[in-house]
Amino acid sequence: MSVEIDGIACVVQSVTAESIECRTGARPGLYLTEPTFVVTVKGRGKADSLENIFRYMSLWSEDSTWGGQFAPVDGESVVVPKGLNLLVDIDASPQLNMVLIDGGSIVFPSHTDSDHERTFDAKIIFVNNGVFEAGTKADPYSSKLTITMHGVKYDPTVPIYGNKVLGVRYSTLDLHGLQRDSWGQLEDTATAGDNFIVVQGVVDWKVGETIMIASTSFNRHEAEELIIKNVEFPNGSAVTKLTLTTVLEFEHHASSTTYGSDKVEMRAEVALMERNVIFQGDDESMVKEYGAHILIHAPGDNSNIGRISNVQF
Repeated sequence: MSVEIDGIACVVQSVTAESIECRTGARPGLYLTEPTFVVTVKGRGKADSLENIFRYMSLWSEDSTWGGQFAPVDGESVVVPKGLNLLVDIDASPQLNMVLIDGGSIVFPSHTDSDHERTFDAKIIFVNNGVFEAGTKADPYSSKLTITMHGVKYDPTVPIYGNKVLGVRYSTLDLHGLQRDSWGQLEDTATAGDNFIVVQGVVDWKVGETIMIASTSFNRHEAEELIIKNVEFPNGSAVTKLTLTTVLEFEHHASSTTYGSDKVEMRAEVALMERNVIFQGDDESMVKEYGAHILIHAPGDNSNIGRISNVQF
């Protein structure tokens, strides 16, 4: 088996049924296009790349990425030109003014620790003929990432896209968090004053996460947001018991009713309110009622790709 990057042979380190590990040489200058890679299996010809791509990545944390100087600081802007693929391997970015991805790419790598938290802060992120990626559908971001957009209504804007924006033009946006159990239903009626609820089935919710219980009265304000204190799986794991940090203010109904031959489930829905990837506005967003947004805009020619799954907004 042999592997070539733009016609230059790579040293194969190991091969399994699922993966090939190889070592490239030094990057031969600044690539103005995405380098190609070819895998050849002896006696069988070239392997299908299955739409996988190869990128030479520059680490945000390395001085060499910034011309041997130092990484950006609060208030500065960053330009990622064609040929530069920037791997955000730092725990927390400064509060940047504008991040312009002009032909290049920014990629957020998952951390090996699922509880690791990474933050990225900017007033404007604008992707033009480039890539902005935090996880993919096949390989979701598996630790914690929070992207926060800053600013107020009258800050400078990008024409069409505005401000406090992640704007995407002729580009690819991928934001993918971990798949979670989004919804459940109560197994039993939860009474006002209870400090627990029982949800049907087994859910993957964790201590410290926030859930929402829908109202089952005519008053929508009886929906309640609560925090999980403990998780148990009684009755052979047919249900999940969630102990809460506070007691319920209202009753939330759960029962089955039969009308003739029809059985109707009348149960409060319970939703998980958190995800490991978060896109949000700054603290002023709620106060000033001016939040962050994503705008994927193209002139009707399918020149943008936007894929978002399991992300909290």
